[in-house]
Amino acid sequence: MGRLQSAFMQGKLELSEDTENGFFIKQHIKKKNGKDTITYKPLKGSDKVKLENAGNDPTARMHYLMGILSGYGQDAIGKLSAGDLRVTEALAGFFIVLV
Repeated sequence: MGRLQSAFMQGKLELSEDTENGFFIKQHIKKKNGKDTITYKPLKGSDKVKLENAGNDPTARMHYLMGILSGYGQDAIGKLSAGDLRVTEALAGFFIVLV
């Protein structure tokens, strides 16, 4: 929880609301050519079903879930920089508790 709190305070994570989709989280990541944003959509029942395909490895489940929620897939999550990945995995841990 401490890592998530720090990420929000540092502006790395942002909670946003959309009238169509409700609440979602944006993660501002570092890229070689500047910054970019990953948007994680709200967790749906169908996402929970898809998570069953990830197996039992905790790291694989985190990457799989965040890949689903971002729409980029788990391979893209695995390519994040170490700092961005730590924030993503902390956020994934929070989402997995909700599942």
